[in-house]
Amino acid sequence: MARRFNINAKKQKFRFYNKKERNKYNMQQRTSHAKKHVINLSKRRLSNQEYILLAKGLTFIPTPSSQNAKMSILKDYNEFARKLRCRYMFSQEKTDLHPFRSNTGYKPASTCHTLENYIDLTKLELSFLPIERNVKNNLTKGERIALRNLKNDETIVIKKADKNSNCVILDRLDYITEVTRQLNTQHYCQLDSFNMAELKIQVIEYIKSLYDQGIIDKISFKFLTNGQKLRDARLGRIYILPKIHRLETETFKQIQHDGLNELNIIPPGRPIISQCGSGGLGVRGLINGKLYL
Repeated sequence: MARRFNINAKKQKFRFYNKKERNKYNMQQRTSHAKKHVINLSKRRLSNQEYILLAKGLTFIPTPSSQNAKMSILKDYNEFARKLRCRYMFSQEKTDLHPFRSNTGYKPASTCHTLENYIDLTKLELSFLPIERNVKNNLTKGERIALRNLKNDETIVIKKADKNSNCVILDRLDYITEVTRQLNTQHYCQLDSFNMAELKIQVIEYIKSLYDQGIIDKISFKFLTNGQKLRDARLGRIYILPKIHRLETETFKQIQHDGLNELNIIPPGRPIISQCGSGGLGVRGLINGKLYL
């Protein structure tokens, strides 16, 4: 019995040893594949888990917490119920939807008894819906730690590369230097002063003049002068996408081999000015819609 026990123990140890080696080999393969999609142009050396995490892409969504899952479900259901009531009230109207209508968020008070009964009973069933707490996370423990470390590191900037979907890590100072260099060219000029409130007034006055002249209809006027959009309007923001395809082949291979930017090379960036949430967002949407009609 003792001899057989020793043989089984030896087999168990051998299997564990093979499993450990197999996990190590798999980690090396995953890291090697991830490094093909992650370009580290910073002076911060990345861990294997950080490479694997960044290789998933900037659009990857980690498993959300189930803590507020029921509240989120009920909130979405309330919007669904509102749309059901609107569909019931306006189903007989055969008017075409205006391409530049604004979302009013209209909430009908009540509709027929059958529909209201269905909405209430379904909401009651959803309120008793059991939420599974032990949901499998799509990130490992090491990847979650890597995500937290990258999120809290204020010395780097993570951007998508220009012309491809590779993930590029830059030193924050290098990123600011490149943006400042582009802003100091002849393509941009600095304003001595800027009044956002005055700009909002000018935009509204110009849109009102178009409406008074009959150039735009009432629905388009409401779309362009949406109070919430103008009230929360802010300035546009500039950011750049690093042009890693401009790097020489030997330089690129050296950076990939070293795993960090020891050559202190700052690639040129493609400037993009985001106008999301700015004052003229509705006007640009109208122009874009007219061009593609």
